Amino acid sequence: MRIIKKFVFGLLLICYSQVLIGQKAIDSNVKLFAERNLQLVLEKIPANDEISFGFNNREEFKIAVLGEPLEFIWYASTNDTSSKVWRVPIVVNGEYRALLNVQKVKNNYKVTDFGASVLAVDIQKAINENTDKKINGILRFATITSDFLIVSKGEREEYLPLTSTKMFINSRNLELQTTYSPSDLIELLNKR
Repeated sequence: MRIIKKFVFGLLLICYSQVLIGQKAIDSNVKLFAERNLQLVLEKIPANDEISFGFNNREEFKIAVLGEPLEFIWYASTNDTSSKVWRVPIVVNGEYRALLNVQKVKNNYKVTDFGASVLAVDIQKAINENTDKKINGILRFATITSDFLIVSKGEREEYLPLTSTKMFINSRNLELQTTYSPSDLIELLNKR
């Protein structure tokens, strides 16, 4: 049974990676939708609570722009694939401050969440440290509460561990790798 699970998981990762490669046309629609809604979302931040959302003050809202949308793949035992989700970085003076979640259900986009300032900073750091790689998305494993940045260099896709993954690995006294392959991810999932 475990071999079947490993095979199915590996097959899913390959399918997701191929889907991500062809996402650029959709990304422009996601970004356009996010741009239309950015100021509305920022204005909902309660006064004097800007720091909790990654901003120093309300003046930064005026100069906030969006980075490139990152498809967000949530892997859980009850995966619902009826919609797609992107995390769009909100950027101020070149720094990622928060993430705007945009979800596509059928043919409609909607903002489903906003925040994750710590994850936004973590993603930017990983991107800056891997400028030679193409960023394809974010992979989250709910069962081990771990996030990976999906990257590729040429045809090879890799998974960069983000802070949540590093914390999980540390809690299990495992050796941290710089990058993970699909088979490495399967092994990591078996350590939960």
